[in-house]
This record gives sequence, C-alpha cells and structure tokens, in this order.
Amino acid sequence: MSLGKTIGEKLSELQKSYSLNQEEMGSIINVSRQTMAKYLKGEQIPDGEKLWKLSQHFNKPLNYFLSLPEESTRFSFLYRAELVPEGPPMEFPYLEKRFNNYFELIQLSSLSIKEYMPEYYDLEFKSKDLSKEDKKTIEKIALKQRNHMGIGDAINIDIYTVLENNHINLIAEPLEDSEIDAVSAYARGKGAFIFVNDRDDITEERKIFSTIHELGHLIMHRKHYTSGFKSPNSSDKRKRDIREKAADYFASCFLVPPHVLKENFSYELKGFISLSTIINLKEEFGISAQAFITSINKFGLITQPTMGALLKQLNKQGYAKTEPNPKAKIRKNHKLHSLTRTLLLEENISLNKALEFLGKTVSDPREKIKEWYADYE
Repeated sequence: MSLGKTIGEKLSELQKSYSLNQEEMGSIINVSRQTMAKYLKGEQIPDGEKLWKLSQHFNKPLNYFLSLPEESTRFSFLYRAELVPEGPPMEFPYLEKRFNNYFELIQLSSLSIKEYMPEYYDLEFKSKDLSKEDKKTIEKIALKQRNHMGIGDAINIDIYTVLENNHINLIAEPLEDSEIDAVSAYARGKGAFIFVNDRDDITEERKIFSTIHELGHLIMHRKHYTSGFKSPNSSDKRKRDIREKAADYFASCFLVPPHVLKENFSYELKGFISLSTIINLKEEFGISAQAFITSINKFGLITQPTMGALLKQLNKQGYAKTEPNPKAKIRKNHKLHSLTRTLLLEENISLNKALEFLGKTVSDPREKIKEWYADYE
C-alpha cells in the first residue's frame, strides 16, 4: 500500500473515532476541506509539520500515521466452516506463508502494479436460494468482469493467464487434502490471491471452475472474509450456503456466458439431449460435464428432471469423480515462475530465495532452475 493510502486510512480512522467532518479535520492543520479530502483519499500526502500537528492533537506517535497494524495486513480467508466446524483447515498457515512469499516476490520485481483488488459488489441475499433478480445481478457482474479482463465472448480460455494478466495472483501446488479445491484470500496493501490445489487426482476442469468460484467470492463476499485463522464472521449456515450458490452461479456465468450459449449452441439443447451432446459442449467451454449440466439447468435451458437424468447417466458411465474426455494437464504459475527466473538470473535474489519462491509449484525446483541457467547461457 502506498504511503499516501496508509496515511489516508489513519486519518479516516481518526475522523470516524472523533466524529469529525472534513472541514473540522482540516481546521486542525489549517487546510481547506478540499485538501483534507485529498489527504483522506491518499491522493495527496500532508507534509511533516502537518503530521506532527495531527499527532500532537490526537495524542498519537508520529509513526502511527506511517504504518498499518500487523492484523490489518494479514491475509483474510473465506472457507466453508460447516465442513470444518473446529476451525480452518490445517493447510491455512502454509497458504498464508505462500501468499506472503508471493507478495515478497512481487515487491522485489519491476512490476508497475504491485497490489490490486478487483471491483467489489456487496451483495445481500434475502432467502436460502438465489432469486431471479439475484441471478440477473450476478450474471451482469460476471459478464462485466469478462469484458474488463479483455476476453469478451471467448470461451475455453486459459483462465490462469487471464487472471494473472489482470493482477489476480495465483499459486497452483498440490495439497495433501484433496477436499480443498481452491482458496482465495486478500490483504490490504498486498492484493488478491487464489491458491489452486494442483493434485493430479483433481481434474483440470474442476480446478478451473473452483478458481473462478473463488474469484466470485473475492468480488461478491469480501466483507465476509476473516483475518488470520479465526472463526468466520458469520455463524449463520444459511448465509454461507447462499454465498456458495452465488459463487457457483458466478463461475457458471463467467465460464459459460449465457448469451454465448444461447446465440451459438441453443439448437443443440432443443428436444432430446444425449450425454454425448453434453460431452461435446463441455469440451467447447472447457468445464466439467457435471458443471455444464448444472449450469444449463441454472440458466433455464433444461428442466430439473432432464438435469437429474443426465447426471444419472454420467454417474452410471463411471464419471462420478472422473471426467469424460478430460483436459490434459494445464501449465500454471506462469507469473510466479517468470518473476522468480528474472530476479535470479539478474542476481537480485539468491538460489535459496528462488527455491523458497518456487515452493511446490514444480516437482523438482532445483532442476527447473538448472533449465533456466542452461537457457540463459
């Protein structure tokens, strides 16, 4: 986070604590309301004398304005507590460590944008199921994000590269716990991160859907994330369930844009729909057969009985946990590897630091580094 933003947040805290308006805040250091507004937004930095006057007025040390408390810069997570009622999974401390590693890597890099948070929509749901209005809103958000990320109507895309190009930081590594598909987290001054469980026994299609599901949480449910490893903000299971449904619907709309489906493939979804048709279409969009079937049901293109029949056929043919015509393994961690390689070859980091940054993103980090040096020579 920039110095201006840090000071602005501290001034905002004081303004709220003492119930002062901008004009009253400005009068303390003899500046106009307009100038104080710029200080509060972080657009302009008050000079040292003004900061000293503020510290004296509010009885705060000067350093108070220059640093955020440790808790405010910790990563906040959202997880399904009904699956782990005793607390977050044991992998979470490791995930926080890896996110902090990645942030350190970004800070050392020459990237012009070192922190980024996607646009946030504070959605509230009134029932345990998504209403038609809820679905319309989520679809609009998903399509807006697609356009913002520059993919328009494209389908079956490399979503990992797309997210990285749009400053969402991704780490893909295998975890021991196969029940964790993906985890999202964010921290003030550090940005947004998604961790993908890159186990070989999890299909690539499932990883893709889980990744965009987590993007949906970051965009729609950020206020429900919890700093560190405390219990989730809400103890209301219904609210957590509806958030999962909302994130699922976001992922469906993002990966299978309803207007693209209806404009280009509606003829294949009329009348009798065979499982082979579903398999062909799921390959077109690059998601799992199960996710495609449930998505077209959510969009109102097939009925509930038809969805049930198709899912039953899928399971009967042995695809309850596997995938028909599965995607080949997708290469991930492009950004993390590229930044690490550049810093190492330019001798800005040590070999041990490079190994720390790579973590388990490759099966043999030392061999990967040997390849980099061989290519460089």
